[in-house]
Amino acid sequence: MDKKVPSPCDVEALKKCLERHNADNVAMEISKVAVIFGNSSQPSQEEVRSVLESTQQRFAAVCALLHGRVEQAAGPSLRSATATASRGLLQACQAFLDCLCAAGDAEKLPKKVGIVRERCAAITRAPRDNRAAIGIQLTKIARSVKDALREAQELAHPEEPPPEGEVAIPDEAEGSITPEALDSRQPPRAAGSREAAEHQAVCNGDSAAAGSSADVASANPGGGVDAGELMVFQSDQLSAAELGIARLTEQVVRKVLDMLLALIRALSKMSEPSGADLEGWESLVFHCKTLETSTNDLVADLYGPQDTASVASAWQAVLTGADLILEELPANMPEAQARVLMNAGQALSSTHSSLHEELEAVMQQHSAELNVEE
Repeated sequence: MDKKVPSPCDVEALKKCLERHNADNVAMEISKVAVIFGNSSQPSQEEVRSVLESTQQRFAAVCALLHGRVEQAAGPSLRSATATASRGLLQACQAFLDCLCAAGDAEKLPKKVGIVRERCAAITRAPRDNRAAIGIQLTKIARSVKDALREAQELAHPEEPPPEGEVAIPDEAEGSITPEALDSRQPPRAAGSREAAEHQAVCNGDSAAAGSSADVASANPGGGVDAGELMVFQSDQLSAAELGIARLTEQVVRKVLDMLLALIRALSKMSEPSGADLEGWESLVFHCKTLETSTNDLVADLYGPQDTASVASAWQAVLTGADLILEELPANMPEAQARVLMNAGQALSSTHSSLHEELEAVMQQHSAELNVEE
């Protein structure tokens, strides 16, 4: 009887290993160290040896687990996510040990322990397979494009209140991508919020957390920049022709978001990618990141007075990015999602002639305004 060949990345085995040797054990041991060394009384050598050996064993177990995730069949997305989570834990533990060895810093130990706990939680939430890692990358991109869509809507319809909760984006903190996660309606993180600072701390370490927290602490209670300072950066009110470009761009950004959501849904219906399929999905992630940048650039160019050359260049970059995604679609893409992607791509291509007409109108308007000034 043939033996069952083990999967290069056995997700169930990893989950069981997490239950036995999860990162919470490291947090518990670090807390013990803080209690022992934080007291006024000097701990015995036996107590010190025992707790440090236990901490070392727990930490080694987590390192072995993380190494097992990326040792075989791990793509760039999984490797990057694992490296980020590992780096955060290492930096937090190093900061804790530095504080422990510094004279007179005992009162700072609880804060350092809290940071270690945050990093341990990030380890537990980190993706355990390529499918989840790619899904998280696509979800982050979709969230960014959703923000760009909201911005485009505000520019295209300045008299209307911004829409709320109309596009569902899955939670990027999920360990796996499921159809249920696609129906969640999580509010986007505010760029200057305390939650964003904590999230950045979990991913990037103390230095990033300190910088972000300092920005939050120094911000005005009203929400950041003074109204007087804000006036300097206000753009001109959009003309009728420029509003036409903004409304056309709104449709384009919505189609880009449709493509991203279709990719996420397709990934949720597929098994763990490997080999050529994994390379294909990683290539899609790369093109999606490029498309995200192009989409944000396009929306940024909508502020008046619009530069028609910049708008046209950004628009072409979006179309090119969408075409590259369609060219890289996996052969086993579910039919429903493939149809959504193709329809969105066709809709984007059909906007080219409409954009040309709108840009001509803006150029004529700008020329007329220059003639009047002369």
